[in-house]
Amino acid sequence: MKGLPDAIHFRTNVTLSALSPIEKKHSLMARPPSSFSNHRTTSLNSPIPFEISMLNVLQGQILGWEERRELAQIVASLPIQNKKKLIDFIEGTKGASDSAVENNACKVFQCTPSQLGDILEREDGVDQLTEHFQTLVSELIPTAESVLYPLQTSYRDFSIRRIILRSFRDQVLLRIFEHSLSPSRIPRLEHLIFTVLFESHDNSIEYARFEKCSSVILGRDI
Repeated sequence: MKGLPDAIHFRTNVTLSALSPIEKKHSLMARPPSSFSNHRTTSLNSPIPFEISMLNVLQGQILGWEERRELAQIVASLPIQNKKKLIDFIEGTKGASDSAVENNACKVFQCTPSQLGDILEREDGVDQLTEHFQTLVSELIPTAESVLYPLQTSYRDFSIRRIILRSFRDQVLLRIFEHSLSPSRIPRLEHLIFTVLFESHDNSIEYARFEKCSSVILGRDI
């Protein structure tokens, strides 16, 4: 692992849509830790394997304990300025978290982003949404937390759970709820809504919009 930080360069504001077809293909593939441990980039304009690995994690790639440990060690070994760049890469507007969470939902629902508003009109739409949310909080988020835990030692306010839930709120739930034609209360979505309301709380316009449309789904003022 010696010399690793010199080999890592992060780009900010990277989205899946910005990747070339070849890069997209590789971003969806699992890569063994040994393939990026000693890799040196040849171009700052190309995504490096570690960056792709982070996209894979956010897209729900299943990692074994050793793979999680090695990724966490890489994060821990980064200079402080590169840790900040990594946070920007993940958290930035339409960055890795926003893009991956949107992409995950579209794959589950087999739709385009513009079609997310039709999900609750499907016969199994509520079930699909609750199952997808359960996978998000029980599988994807814990994996991301284990890999990115070293960032919290340098940035106490960093929370990948909060970042992912905000992405889920803004990129998925807002589109579903604001465009839903169903005026009736949906009790099965209460746990999902209250979890996201509580854990993604901020002073953003998006939060206010989510709070407003959630009150319709809940059938009461929040």
